[in-house]
Amino acid sequence: MSLGFALGGAFQMFVPLAHGTALRAGIFLLTAQIIGDGFMTIALINDVSLRQFIVPDRLLGRVSATANVLGVAAAPIGALAGGTLGQLASPRAALAGAAFGFSLAALWVVRSPLRTSQDGNCDSEPYGAESGTFTDE
Repeated sequence: MSLGFALGGAFQMFVPLAHGTALRAGIFLLTAQIIGDGFMTIALINDVSLRQFIVPDRLLGRVSATANVLGVAAAPIGALAGGTLGQLASPRAALAGAAFGFSLAALWVVRSPLRTSQDGNCDSEPYGAESGTFTDE
């Protein structure tokens, strides 16, 4: 998963490098789209699979919904930051910063305690899970 995020972000660096003739720019953009997005797709599939493995079934809907809300809430913040960087520096710098940010997502996975866990458990249950305060309705 970390390799997918790192390589997906690295191949997105081809987007700000796309310039020159239409053929050259097209090759750079196609490389980023096909290879970079392929790695990101693999990483996101692994992300969801890992979530399904470590989260108890009774909490999976809540955890998935929270992850989706956080992702959607981060999009306008990233758009504002990218637009500001694009205005202050250049659009190429904003695209390079986005690609760098995608690559940094791999550090989150590498630093995770799940990498050293043998059974997929981080030795902690969500608040209320052990006392049975969560109910299936």
